[in-house]
Amino acid sequence: MADRFKGMGRPGSARGFLVSLLFSVLVLGFSSCGKEQEEASAHYERARAYIEQNELKKAVIELRNVIQLEPRNDQAHYDLGEVYLRLKEEEKAIQSFQQALSVNPENMKAQLKMGQIFLIVKQTSAARKAVMKLLQKAPQDLDALQLLAGVQVQEKNPRAALKTLEKALEIDPKRFTSRLFMAQILFSQGELEKAEEAYLEARALNPSSPITYVELTRLYAAQGRWDRVEATLKEMVRTPGEKTRKWTELARFYEAKRRWKEAEEAYREAARAAPQKDPQAFLNLAAYYVRRKAYDRGLDALRRAAEIRKDDPAVLIRIASLHFRRRDLSRAESVVDAVLAKHKDHPEANFLKGRLHLVRKEYVKALGRFDLVIKETPKDARAHYFRALCILGGAAREMSKDDLIRVAAGYGDDTEAWERVLAAESLARALELDPGFLPARLLYIDLSLKARNTRVARKHLEIARKTAPDDLRVRIQWGKLKLLEGDFEGAEALFKEIVRRNPDFPGGHISLGLLYAYVHREKEALRAFRKALALDPGRLDALNLVVGLLVKQKDYRGALKACKEQKLRLTRDTVALSRVELLMGDVYRARGDMEAAHKRYEAALKLDPGFPGAQMALASMDLARKDSAKAVSRYQEILRKNPDYLPAVMALGMVHETRGDMDTAIKYYRRTLKIRKGYVPAANNLAFLLAEQGRKLSEAADLAERAKSERPKDPVVLDTLGWVYYKQGRYQAAVDELKASLALNPKDAQTHYHLGWAYYELKKYEKARAEMKKALELDPNFKGAREACGCNAGRKNVCLSDPGGAA
Repeated sequence: MADRFKGMGRPGSARGFLVSLLFSVLVLGFSSCGKEQEEASAHYERARAYIEQNELKKAVIELRNVIQLEPRNDQAHYDLGEVYLRLKEEEKAIQSFQQALSVNPENMKAQLKMGQIFLIVKQTSAARKAVMKLLQKAPQDLDALQLLAGVQVQEKNPRAALKTLEKALEIDPKRFTSRLFMAQILFSQGELEKAEEAYLEARALNPSSPITYVELTRLYAAQGRWDRVEATLKEMVRTPGEKTRKWTELARFYEAKRRWKEAEEAYREAARAAPQKDPQAFLNLAAYYVRRKAYDRGLDALRRAAEIRKDDPAVLIRIASLHFRRRDLSRAESVVDAVLAKHKDHPEANFLKGRLHLVRKEYVKALGRFDLVIKETPKDARAHYFRALCILGGAAREMSKDDLIRVAAGYGDDTEAWERVLAAESLARALELDPGFLPARLLYIDLSLKARNTRVARKHLEIARKTAPDDLRVRIQWGKLKLLEGDFEGAEALFKEIVRRNPDFPGGHISLGLLYAYVHREKEALRAFRKALALDPGRLDALNLVVGLLVKQKDYRGALKACKEQKLRLTRDTVALSRVELLMGDVYRARGDMEAAHKRYEAALKLDPGFPGAQMALASMDLARKDSAKAVSRYQEILRKNPDYLPAVMALGMVHETRGDMDTAIKYYRRTLKIRKGYVPAANNLAFLLAEQGRKLSEAADLAERAKSERPKDPVVLDTLGWVYYKQGRYQAAVDELKASLALNPKDAQTHYHLGWAYYELKKYEKARAEMKKALELDPNFKGAREACGCNAGRKNVCLSDPGGAA
């Protein structure tokens, strides 16, 4: 676990060093007289106090008050620029420094600061112009020479930078920062021996500064000299001065080397050495305990931090986050709500509140919180990622303004496609802000695969493979891509490699099993699913796959045995047990033992009274027994607890359609589409009923056409669309769709019947009679059989006669 030190590589040299130079101690010196000067002085003193307390936004207000009273106070402009830098508002900082220079062109500090900012934001030419102005006035100014060296590094001229630093050291051989910068440049150029010598010289100039020790450890780590890393860190700890950071660096080394006891003790030493008003060491200790999953100790450390900084929202949010991690949601929410009561726009508090809503599937509320986070911190990649999760959960469906945008964008009723578009936008923004954010990239890949957009999926998978080549999730998604592209051999080889390298990973076995099932290698699929279940008995998805294959093979005894074995492992988990009981009911039902199936469904409902799956199964059995009233009662019971439970709403539509209550059926199909706009079964059935009633045929056509766009190879959908076209009088279009339906399902009596009438209207009577005859041969009792009989016998609508024949 020396990866952390291996990954240290070489320091950022010029850029990292120059960033530290930007935050120097403010020098507030000015003379004043008179009432306005006294008032300005008071504002200045308050600004100084706020800066010391790190209340920088309040300091900005006070300094702007100073400038309002004394607009030509270049020092106030300069100090305001410094504060803006600490707030990371670089543009405002530049404006303040420029104002200081316009008031006093001789303000060299402002000129220097401008150059440093330009260097940081990589405006290299502007930085060079600024530093050359400085050197023209003061050719031996050490800060200016150091800035010039930084410019030369950015210009990819490290040799020139080293010469500039040599000049600075000739002027002042004991200048620590110049010697350190030289060491950093040498290290970045791979001149490790010279870099080590320069670091040691810098350390001799300032033996208590931790930076030389830390960077030396990076150099030694790059050489694999781990004994020197440890020795250097221990030597650093023994030096005088502030100890907290030094102990923390030693602790991180021990943690990286998996020397847990020594790491914990070093973190505790850092906490003991911390200043009384600084909670950071306790926060570091808590973070260590969290990484070690010692949550109780982590909470103790966080409480110590809270004692130091009472009511500090940052500390309180850490406590709430740890409660959240432990799944103690009520305590987490209590702490978060206390923070939000005082700081309603606090980004981290709103972020965690959003996570709490998301866990409870309160997607709209969660989305609102993440939007607040984005408003306050627009560059928070996590918030954009979780926003995408909310959208995919269905949050966008309840936003009326989004409906307007969706329709305007051409997505009409296809809400799911629109949700994927919105989610992809949020994920793209997250990845733009943080290209290494793997969960966001994996979700983007998953959406692309579901949309069968293999080109986009491959592009993002290639990026993911570079950043996380050994991540199992990435490798599994790569296998899915190969499957989608039809490369079954490649997918199998990849999944086998995953299983070989990670034999205890259930997901690898499940992925391999799904591949085998897809290519009809059932024995191998069953073996893989059983292996996944053996590795993780709590994985009900693996049990479902095992049972599904056994039922397909009509091995009902084996399927029931697998369920019973699973029940023995889940003695206390009533929710999981209820799912196994439901599965057993399905097995018994497949075997034809309806009484046993009913008992299992009842047992599932008893274990989990709110389980809609058990109610749905019992309702389906009621329908099989011709007891539609009882089935309707069960569906309505589900909807009393969960009004938007789509399967129950859809089922009520189908029951009422079977009963012949078309108006009520239409009502439920519309309600289904309100829950999930674009849901194909509801859209198809609604379109068919509207066509049957001969009303709202344009709406029926729109619904049927959208259903076809989602399922172009579904014969039922094609039949509906053909029948709608027939009702509209578009007979040739009807024939085309109905023939396409029969090509997929040639034994559907009703589709032959529909095609017969379409041929009839086109005056193709022989074809009409042939289709009617075929429909009756397939099912003498299908809906419409009576009309088909009349037509087939020539008794109705001149079906078999010439155009001029009598009815």
